[in-house]
Amino acid sequence: MPDSIAELIKDTAKKAADNFKQLRELVILNPDYLNRVGGAVSSQAYALIEMVRKFRQLYGKAKTTLGCLDFSDLERYALKLLTQEDDNGDLTASPTALIVRDKYKHIFVDEYQDINPVQEAILNAISSQQNVFVVGDIKQSIYAFRGTDPGIFAERLKLASADSDDYDNGLRVDLTANWRSEKGILDFVNKVFARIMTDSFAKIDYDQSSLLMPGIDQNHQSCCVEMHILDQDIDEDKSIYTSRQKQAMMIARRIRQIVGADSGKVEFEIFDKELGQKRNVEYRDIVILMRSPSVAVNDYVEMLRSMNVPVICETGGEYFDASEIRDCLCLLKVLDNPQRDIELAGVLRSPFFKINDNDLAKIRIHSDSNKSFYEGVVGYSQDGPDENLKMKLQQVLHKLKNWRKLARGGNIADLIWLIYRQTGALSYVLALRHGQHRNSNLLRLHDRAIQFEGFASSSRLASLGRFVEFIEKLQQTGQDWNRTSAGGRASENTVRIMSVHTSKGLEFDVVFLAELNKNFSSKSFTGDCLTDADNTLGLRIIEKCSNSKVTSLAYQVIAEEQRAKSMEEEMRVLSVAQT
Repeated sequence: MPDSIAELIKDTAKKAADNFKQLRELVILNPDYLNRVGGAVSSQAYALIEMVRKFRQLYGKAKTTLGCLDFSDLERYALKLLTQEDDNGDLTASPTALIVRDKYKHIFVDEYQDINPVQEAILNAISSQQNVFVVGDIKQSIYAFRGTDPGIFAERLKLASADSDDYDNGLRVDLTANWRSEKGILDFVNKVFARIMTDSFAKIDYDQSSLLMPGIDQNHQSCCVEMHILDQDIDEDKSIYTSRQKQAMMIARRIRQIVGADSGKVEFEIFDKELGQKRNVEYRDIVILMRSPSVAVNDYVEMLRSMNVPVICETGGEYFDASEIRDCLCLLKVLDNPQRDIELAGVLRSPFFKINDNDLAKIRIHSDSNKSFYEGVVGYSQDGPDENLKMKLQQVLHKLKNWRKLARGGNIADLIWLIYRQTGALSYVLALRHGQHRNSNLLRLHDRAIQFEGFASSSRLASLGRFVEFIEKLQQTGQDWNRTSAGGRASENTVRIMSVHTSKGLEFDVVFLAELNKNFSSKSFTGDCLTDADNTLGLRIIEKCSNSKVTSLAYQVIAEEQRAKSMEEEMRVLSVAQT
């Protein structure tokens, strides 16, 4: 027997044995499950449900007080208004829905692959099922975190017929012409997904009806796809750079080659639709896409800029980590609460006050170890041995006191602008490397303060404390303030870094798809509490006998379903990124 076949059989047998070993972890196979765990699951599930009910009640009361609704409220109340339950508990059109239905001759739905069950129920209530025209592409459904269900489209697609003489359950028209990508890219995409996208795995077969055909004029620059494999085992610079930094460095080098930064000659021309003619490729024609940039983006921005590649990030991760923004946020937090020692130390050594590390050490050494750093600063300003530092701290505390007084009596935007003016922050950052970018970051913070006050003033909730709390929640959830919109960079000759989700629907001449070596996220199916669309609750609970955390039967079932859905989503994200 050839070695290759023997190895294949050996690997298959080992995989089967490993799968059988994993079966013992299934609670359904444990005869003591109901006796030992069932009761705890029931009581903890009940407690959690009651907590959610209480939260819903309080949250609803808060929204009523403010006189506002969130987006899910709009959907939920619309569904309640347009549907009613029949004797079997199924939703049917309400009298209101029947009145609304008569008003619509045709109903058109775009991006149907991103519909959710609530929206589908509303659509069914106001339509006659024969007057609905939907457009979508399951391969483009990448918003599972918003509750979208591409299976709804898949089910409608299976019922529809491609035969125009037989359309009782709907007529299907396949649109395979792609007007964005050129043949070289589409051939690559077709070859990849024809092998990995199947109905059993992704709810759709990448068959003849799914193949993408070029619809654009092929007289322009012919496109090609490059695959760069970075060997992580190479010892070169291994102790200096991380794996991510090496990848960023490789991309930066390739970008410099493309635009001719070193040779003075660009590699190719691109067709400019606005000019109607070809021109040399520039930095602004290039984008770096990532599945989830928030963790990696700072390494990429730092590495590209160190190699003199102008770059801007249009996704989460960069803004709040910029040094000038960190300094401003530390200052706002200290003005809100002077007892925040870490932020106070950051403010003192920031460009606002320029107290060096040696002076910070003097303050700490002089103060009682049981006292806070803020108390140490106040104490040193009163009886510190270094007269220069003592006077400097007195001036700092006086300035902070005045700013804090303004924060209580004035508005946040005015406070930020006064700080900029009195410290010369805007001029200072302009003198630094990438000064224009840093200056824009500070101006954007001021703009966001104005927006926050405009939103919160109607409910009398605008305050420095709430603004600080709002920013901290953004940081905790990994969100960010984009410096500009995704499509508004044509005037700046910079490379862009974006998430795949942000790039959806946009077009670029040169695309780097980075961080393909990252593992898939398992957050959606590894938490302590999982839910599914059928109102099933799966919990990890503490089992009393062993005092250890175990998974319930419902949890294991939901986790497997969520894992499969997550893999489907990742495949669709890859499809969006490549097209």
